Amino acid sequence: MMKSYFILSMCFLFLVQYFVHSAWLQYALALAATIAFGASIAWAKPIPRLFSILMFAAGAILTYSKGQGMQALAQGVTTNLPLLTLLVLVPLLSIPLKLGGFLDSILAYLQRYKHQPRKMFAGMTAVLFFLGPILNIGSIRIMDELIKDLRLNSTLLSKAYLVGFSTTILWSPYYAAVGLTLLYLHVAVTDYMLYGFGIAVLFLVVGNVLFGIWSGRQQLHSEEAPGEAAPPTPKDRTKVRLLAWMLVALMGIIIAAESITHWFDSRSCQPARAIVPALLGSLLTSMDCASAAGRRLSGKSRTRHE
Repeated sequence: MMKSYFILSMCFLFLVQYFVHSAWLQYALALAATIAFGASIAWAKPIPRLFSILMFAAGAILTYSKGQGMQALAQGVTTNLPLLTLLVLVPLLSIPLKLGGFLDSILAYLQRYKHQPRKMFAGMTAVLFFLGPILNIGSIRIMDELIKDLRLNSTLLSKAYLVGFSTTILWSPYYAAVGLTLLYLHVAVTDYMLYGFGIAVLFLVVGNVLFGIWSGRQQLHSEEAPGEAAPPTPKDRTKVRLLAWMLVALMGIIIAAESITHWFDSRSCQPARAIVPALLGSLLTSMDCASAAGRRLSGKSRTRHE
């Protein structure tokens, strides 16, 4: 339990330091990361534990031997924190998405196709195509949590995750590899988006066509007995449309904020491109959940008075 608290504290401290840029916060963050590393290393298997300790010690010794001092050591300890923070915090976005009913609405559509592999594959890859740019690798975890009760064929799942998330790697400016490539080549995000998005759509279409050809010779049906799934309700359609508009608006807000504030201009901050969109997405969905809860409470209150 304490290990989880250490890791979460480190992630939130990183987010504060990311915007404040204070020297003493950099040292505090390095200390928090070292404590979290020490708390986690005890739970690792023997061989990974040995390699982790040796690599950490080697990094510290090499830094000191080059005479770069404590500041370089602190920077080295915190270099990969953006990616770690992303992996830890982004999956938490599934909580407001669940409370807001967005995931249930998506599931209502996917349940109709659980015995139709091609349509299920198309639906899953489309969901990952739209969620991936905002949630990054967390979109796979959320998708897996969403459809785990459908008991789908593992081959279908692996191919859908590969094709769906690969589109994010091709075009999303919030994916670390894409961000670093644009930075080194001095290409503006807005200039790349049109080409990258077109390539991603082409990849999505080709992936679905190839899966359709391949699945015709395979047995990929769900493990459950065939049955009639309930059709999506008007509320489900509204939720899916609202989620799509929220994702489009969120992408536009982040691109506009980046062009105005230049938050992501430095190389060290490129992997953090996906953190701010994920947090803003969590904020938006949380606000929707709060308003929905308020409407439910007001409705109950009116019913009691009547």
